[in-house]
Amino acid sequence: MKSSLTRPAPALMGLLLVLSGPASGQVTVSTSEYIFGSEIELGGFWPALSTEIRLDSNDGQTGTGVDFENDLDYSDRKALPMIQGSWRASKSWLFQIDYINLDRSNSKILEKEIHWPPGEDGETFPVGVRVNSFLNFEASRISAAYVVRTSKESELAVSLGFHLTRFSSGIGLAVSGGGQEGSVAADVELPLVPLPTLGLYWGIRMSEKWALRLRGDYFALTYDNYSGSLISTRADIVYEFAEHWGFGAGMN
Repeated sequence: MKSSLTRPAPALMGLLLVLSGPASGQVTVSTSEYIFGSEIELGGFWPALSTEIRLDSNDGQTGTGVDFENDLDYSDRKALPMIQGSWRASKSWLFQIDYINLDRSNSKILEKEIHWPPGEDGETFPVGVRVNSFLNFEASRISAAYVVRTSKESELAVSLGFHLTRFSSGIGLAVSGGGQEGSVAADVELPLVPLPTLGLYWGIRMSEKWALRLRGDYFALTYDNYSGSLISTRADIVYEFAEHWGFGAGMN
């Protein structure tokens, strides 16, 4: 048997403040000499979330599992802060780091029976009992991009980065004692391992103050009974209203 985990679905990025230079759905501070410059991006993130944990058979048959949004009443939307930093070390090199946290928890009286964790060793929680649950997802990415083409009108770069993901989840009976509810143990937890990603940057300056920036990252791995992939695409449009300030919006 092998575990199958559905990660958060594609998400929308909200407004951002850019400190000097183009950014995506944010406020940015950067050096406007380059389309991808040194900058700090601060903004809001409003993702669409869909998370299911289940156990599939080795012959490809889909097993039963827990859908956190439908079975445990988790919201499929959550407003989150977002931060990203970039350093244009030279004409040819750009370094970038970004971070996002999607930790969530809930308490629910079950309207359907669930088996957790998936598999033979799991426990069955019947209809009518109250369970506490949590779902923690934290991701950071560090990348180095080599700029293969740069001009006032456009920039093109290729990147190699590392994607670090922390994921854990747990479900347990809501048992209280001494006026406090007991904590839930992490029944499902992924190892914290940095995984490499390949990426491509492309930026276009549409006018003196407007810029469009695109980025894509890809990674895939199959090892023993585990397989997975990561595809991330991002598009930002930014307006630089002052020498070191701008704002914009984007989709990730």
